Amino acid sequence: MVRSFSLTRRQQRRLAISSAIVLAVAALLSSLFSAGALSELQRRTTDTVFFLPRRAAPDPARFVVLVALDDKSVVELRRYGRLFNWPRSLHAEVIRRLIDVRVRTIMFDLLFDADAEGDDELVGALLEARERAVNVIMPTAGDFLSKRPGSTGWETYGEVFEPLPALKDASAGLGMANQLPDPDGTLRRMPLIFDVGGQPYPSVVLTTASKFLRRPDPWDGPIEDGLIPLAGRSIPVDRTGSLIVNYLGGPHESAPPALPVVSFVDVLNGRVPPETFEHKIALIGVTATAFADDYWTPPSLDGKMDGVETHAHAIETILRGDFLWDAPRWLTVTLIFAFALVVGTTLATLPPLISAVISSVTLGAFVVGASFYFDSGGVMMNLIFPPLSLFLTFGAIMLYRVIFEQGETRALRGVLGQYLSPSVVAEVTRDPESLKLGGDQREMTVLFSDLRGFTTYAESVDPETVVSALTEYLTAMSNVIFKYNGTIDKYMGDAIMAFWNAPQSQPDHAALTCRAACGMIEELERLNESWSKAGRMPLRMGMGINTGVMKVGNMGSASRFDYTVMGDSVNLGSRLEGLNKEYGTTLIVSAATLRAAGDGFHSRFLDLVAVKGKREPTAIHEVMTVDCALGEHTVPALAAYRAGIEAYRQRDWLRAAARFQEALRWAPTDGPSRVYLERCQRLIDEPPPADWDGVFVMTRK
Repeated sequence: MVRSFSLTRRQQRRLAISSAIVLAVAALLSSLFSAGALSELQRRTTDTVFFLPRRAAPDPARFVVLVALDDKSVVELRRYGRLFNWPRSLHAEVIRRLIDVRVRTIMFDLLFDADAEGDDELVGALLEARERAVNVIMPTAGDFLSKRPGSTGWETYGEVFEPLPALKDASAGLGMANQLPDPDGTLRRMPLIFDVGGQPYPSVVLTTASKFLRRPDPWDGPIEDGLIPLAGRSIPVDRTGSLIVNYLGGPHESAPPALPVVSFVDVLNGRVPPETFEHKIALIGVTATAFADDYWTPPSLDGKMDGVETHAHAIETILRGDFLWDAPRWLTVTLIFAFALVVGTTLATLPPLISAVISSVTLGAFVVGASFYFDSGGVMMNLIFPPLSLFLTFGAIMLYRVIFEQGETRALRGVLGQYLSPSVVAEVTRDPESLKLGGDQREMTVLFSDLRGFTTYAESVDPETVVSALTEYLTAMSNVIFKYNGTIDKYMGDAIMAFWNAPQSQPDHAALTCRAACGMIEELERLNESWSKAGRMPLRMGMGINTGVMKVGNMGSASRFDYTVMGDSVNLGSRLEGLNKEYGTTLIVSAATLRAAGDGFHSRFLDLVAVKGKREPTAIHEVMTVDCALGEHTVPALAAYRAGIEAYRQRDWLRAAARFQEALRWAPTDGPSRVYLERCQRLIDEPPPADWDGVFVMTRK
């Protein structure tokens, strides 16, 4: 049978509140994201997740070789003085060396803006390079004193420091070398285009890449929609005209190098294999200690990266076409709402642990997906706001559940635990609003039990002993009822009223009730043994069970009510308990209960009775446990009893009386046999009318 899925009222309320929390959290985080909040945290998280792993396994460069003005060069060339005082003939010689090993493009990260020894030789080397189709790019620098706001969003300068005119004219192109670190000092983006005097001005990186690709200009058309067209590719830049640098690895001085790095002095002296530079770009720049031209970068951990090296990574990014993109804003907002919705839905309908597992899986899938899209498409997902949406939503809903629902549940468990079994309490606390005033109508089974002779016992002992015995008895009986998932309706002195099939649905409610009743009989025998040893009087009980349609729910006034059952079927159960006094039995059940309970119980037919207040007769049966059966001669006693009942129903009073006398010889204390023997003796003396139906009319409760 397929059970339809439905939400309890508590779950419906929780879902409504969770939906409000989801919308509030998602709207708040979306607003913060749109306002640029936590942008530094996002940048640092991106560095850690996407770039730091490249320190250990860098991606080797394909196009760039770094010619480093390093400490080794400074030491070996110290006879020429300080690095910036070296004669420019040294640079000219390096250019010629690079031309000879078939380098394709040379980029200087040194600004030759003042006259110095060897300028003529450097100009000559530049002209020789042009003649041999080698492009040498010279850097420029924007004058920070002339920096001003621009209409394009690009870095805007009124003045630019350029190389000496002769060097400028002899070079293959110029480009600005200014860097643009983020507020935290980390260089993640490289400006590719500037605004100088109201005109677009290329960076040294863009000029070098375009010359390497044999393009006459740094761009092939209009710069529109954040894209710079160049040699069949569109280079994405942000509103500042900057490219997100796809660093191949960490700084070469503190991590396994991604770029081939050779010493300037080694190139000068011809100590580098020629194939190192063939068809490559040679970047000449300072890496020596204490020159302060270095930056923190995403893959930096314990050391900065030299400025010329950052240019190299930017050039590699352009030539490879491995561009990085910030994920679209709409995608981040969608993920914020989606993550909040996942948490809200699962927490409203599932246990917190399962919801936490689903949320963890969702978060893990997001991280894996973000890594995949970064590696395959260069898309940099926002790693802060979607996970934050998940955590905040989970925390807010759990806070609501702990403060409000758990407090309500604890209070409800404390009250219901006195009347319901633990499994039924769990069902009710799952949906406490199911205990509404009025309740429902359904088929149920009710049990009434009462001690015989307890009043006489209570009058013979002190009150403390009475209370102790009653507490022990009620506790033992309640435990049995709870064992079989019954609901205790009420205690009435020494009497107990309990029912099954509410609030939790129990298809086998009749069988459960009969088992519980048999268990109560056995438990009372155990108590009697204990009491007998303590010198107390043993007690007997009577129980009645009936199955039928009943009204169950909170009955009473709007301000005070009890969870109980009502109806004719309940009243019949109470009458059956009283009938035990008539028949000298312990447990009487209706025919409806016996049919619903099925096989597995020792029972015998007792009578057709019309209880007080009812005209229709009811067939009643006695259910017996093995321990409370008719002694060692139970089988012949019951056989004689059944034969007597058959003769009784046939109006053969003499034969019936004989059979009941036989039953009493086998079981002298059998109450029903004694009752029927007395009836037969009366009927022999005063036969009933011809229309006698064999129904016993009960005149008392």
